[in-house]
Amino acid sequence: MLKDVYAYTELQKISKNSFLMLTVIGIGSYAKVFLVKKKNTGTIYALKMIKKSKIKRKKQHEHLKTERFIMVFPLQISIF
Repeated sequence: MLKDVYAYTELQKISKNSFLMLTVIGIGSYAKVFLVKKKNTGTIYALKMIKKSKIKRKKQHEHLKTERFIMVFPLQISIF
């Protein structure tokens, strides 16, 4: 199933140039989160930009893969 996630994103050819950066909404130890607008649709998203050098240095590859999987296939949780 994880291979399907990567195949789907490869088909769309999305890069940071596909978005207009509006503002920074968060900064973490190895990433920044931006509020962005997709240029061709005008849809607003949160975009997380991750520093690869810090991921390699901290050996966080598996955590990053898990996070990407969760973000592509979000879980819906009912609290009721």
